[in-house]
Amino acid sequence: MKLFFASSLSVRTSSQLNTLLREEIVSHNQTLKRHGERPTEIRYLTPLAVDKNKKKYCRFKKLGIKYVDYKDADFLKKFLNEQGKILPRRITGTSLKFQRRVPKQ
Repeated sequence: MKLFFASSLSVRTSSQLNTLLREEIVSHNQTLKRHGERPTEIRYLTPLAVDKNKKKYCRFKKLGIKYVDYKDADFLKKFLNEQGKILPRRITGTSLKFQRRVPKQ
């Protein structure tokens, strides 16, 4: 696969460079498919736009829950990651009052 840099091209923005890289990778993948090889995955130089302005909210307050029930496993799983660790408030949006009650249950 060819590698090229912005200095060797007359590219001014990273989005233009991403477009050129994508075209190059697509043509390279077509060549690989003809020879029965596995295609290359596309990676972007700039991160894709993700909605960062989504408002976080406390699920306990929104649902009107006064007491954290340890028996409601499906609800409590929303506050855990894959390893079973409790997610921080900055990610879940849970209020301090309920964030402190979750680990006790």
